[in-house]
Amino acid sequence: HWQADRTLVRFVLPVRHGMLFGAQLITPEGWLCSAVDSGGADLESLRADMKGTVRARYILEALFVEGFAQQADGRPAAGRHMALLPVGGTSPEGVAGRDAVVVKSGYFQLRAPPGLYELAPQASGGDIDEVLVSPKGLVEITNLVGRSSVLRVRLGIAKGSKLGSTPSEGSTTDSDSSYEGFGGNPRTCTETVHIFSVASGHRYERLLRIMMLSVREHTQCPLRFWLVENFLSPNFRRILPGLAKRVGFAVSTITYKWPSWLRVQVEKQRVIWAYKILFLDVLFPLHVTKVLFIDADQIVRADVRELWQMNLHGAVYGMVPFCGSGPESQPSATDRLFGWGSDKASDAKNQETMGLRFWEQGFWKKHLAGMHYHISALFVVNLELFRAQAAGDHLREVYQALTEDPTSLANLDQDLPNYVQRELNIFPLPAEWLWCETWCSDATKARAKTIDMCQNPLRKEGKLQQARRIAPEWAQYDSRIAAWIIEVEAELTASAP
Repeated sequence: HWQADRTLVRFVLPVRHGMLFGAQLITPEGWLCSAVDSGGADLESLRADMKGTVRARYILEALFVEGFAQQADGRPAAGRHMALLPVGGTSPEGVAGRDAVVVKSGYFQLRAPPGLYELAPQASGGDIDEVLVSPKGLVEITNLVGRSSVLRVRLGIAKGSKLGSTPSEGSTTDSDSSYEGFGGNPRTCTETVHIFSVASGHRYERLLRIMMLSVREHTQCPLRFWLVENFLSPNFRRILPGLAKRVGFAVSTITYKWPSWLRVQVEKQRVIWAYKILFLDVLFPLHVTKVLFIDADQIVRADVRELWQMNLHGAVYGMVPFCGSGPESQPSATDRLFGWGSDKASDAKNQETMGLRFWEQGFWKKHLAGMHYHISALFVVNLELFRAQAAGDHLREVYQALTEDPTSLANLDQDLPNYVQRELNIFPLPAEWLWCETWCSDATKARAKTIDMCQNPLRKEGKLQQARRIAPEWAQYDSRIAAWIIEVEAELTASAP
C-alpha cells in the first residue's frame, strides 16, 4: 500500500533471472480480500529480474460467517436456503453470497461487509414454511481477527407445513430478476444462458475476454457470466462492467471460502481446478438451475443454446469424452456424430500424442474398464439435480479421501468426476463440442464447435501464439476488444474525481 497515511509492507527479493513469482495475500480465515490496484502489474506473473517497484493495494470486501443448520427434528437442514438481510434494508440486487444453500451435513457459509444482519430462511416454494428458532436477535459480523464466526441455526416448522419436507425444485425468489442476462435478440431467444468460468492473471484474462466475445458472436440469447472474484486482477475488475456493456452480457462475481474441514490445496493452479468442480452446488444462487462451464482459453464457434437445451438424460452433468476415448471396437455415439466418415475411434486421435494418453494406460485403463475419460474444459450442469442428489457432497467426500495421498488427482478437475462416474453418471456431450489439438486429429477440426487451447507437451509454444495459429478469428476478436478497452479506460479516466 503506497498511500502516505497508511501502513506500508515492503518486500525486497534477490534477483533471480528467468523466474516468475505470484503475490498471495495471507489473511485471517474469515476475510475476503481482493487486490484493487497494482499499478498495471500482473500479480500472478512478476518477473524476479524486473527493475523498479511493484505496488499493490488490497481491500477487505467482506467477512465470512460459517454455520450449521438443523431442522426442527434435529436432522441437517440440507437443501434449505439461508440469507443475511442488512438491518434496516434489503440486500442489494445482484450481490451473490449473502444467500447460501445448506449442504447435506447442514453446513453453510455466508459473506457480507461488517455490520448487523438478520438471518432468515428463504421461501423455497411447495408446502414448506419454516421459521428461525435460533439464534435469537441480530447476527453481528464484526470480528476482524481469528477464525470466522460459526452460527448454530435451528429451524422450526410453521403451522400447516410438513415436517421433513425438502425445497421444491424450480422454485423462484423475488431476486430472480437480479440475475437475468443481457444482450442478444429477444425476438429470437429470451432465456438467459448462465456461463461459469475461472481465470487468474493477465494472460488468462485476455483469453477469457475473447472467449466471452466468441460466445456472444454465436448466440442470440441473453448471457450472464459468473466469475470467481478473488482470482481476478484489479485492472480486469475495473474494466469489466464497461466491457460487458459493449460485448453484450451481464456479469456476476462469486466466491466460496474453502471450508475449514476440507483438505486444502496450496498450488494456485490446483486451487483453480478445485473451484471448477468442488463447489458447484453452493457457488450460485438457488434459483440458478443450470450452468455451462467454459474454460477461459476456448474459442466458441457455435450457438451455446444447443448445449443449454441439451437433454442430459438424468445425469447431473454432461462432458465431452476425450477424442477417441473408449473401446476401439465400440466408438461412441458422440464420435459418430462428428461426421468425419470413420467408425474407428482411433481416427479421432492425434497420432503424435498416442503415448501420452494416460487414461488408456495403467490405473485409469483398469478403473474405467471401457468407460470414457471426459475432459473438464467444457461441461453442462443441471444444478437442480446436482443439489437434489447431493452430488457436491459426494465429490467433496471422495476428494477428501483421495487427497490423503498427495500424488492423487493429478488433474483434479478432470480426474475427480471421471473417477466417480459410476456413482455420478456423466452424459457424453457430442464430440464436436470440444476440439483440442493435443488429443484430437486434424480430420475432426473442421466440425469443431469449440476449440480449446490445451497445452501440447510436444510443442514449446505460448498460449497466445497457439491461439493465433489454431484459430484465425482469435486475432480479430483480440483487436476488437483492445479498441473497446481503450474506450472504457477513457471513460473511467474522464469520470474519475
